[in-house]
Amino acid sequence: PDLHALLARVRVEHPADNPANFDRMYAEVVVTLEGGDVLLGRCDTFYGHWRNPLSNDSLRKKFRSNAGAVLPEERVEGLIQAVEQLDRLGDCQPLLTQIQ
Repeated sequence: PDLHALLARVRVEHPADNPANFDRMYAEVVVTLEGGDVLLGRCDTFYGHWRNPLSNDSLRKKFRSNAGAVLPEERVEGLIQAVEQLDRLGDCQPLLTQIQ
C-alpha cells in the first residue's frame, strides 16, 4: 500500500529536449518535500554507457538476470564461462556449443 501511494504521486515526463540519443539524453529527478523544499538530481552518463561501463560483476549479474528468464542456470553459467575464455581459445566452438 505504501508503494502504491507513492507511485500515485509520481509523474514521468519526457521533455522534447531529451532525445533518445546516448550522447545527449539525461535523467532528472525532482522531489518536492512536504515542507516545500525541492531536491533535484540529474544524470547524463548512465551506468552501462560507454563513458561509464558496467563492471564485470555487474555485467555478469545483468546477463544472469536476462538470460536466466529463458535458459536454465547451468546454460547461463556455461555461456558466461565460454565468453570469458574466448580470447584464450583457438576457435568459438565452446561458445557455439552453449548457444545451440
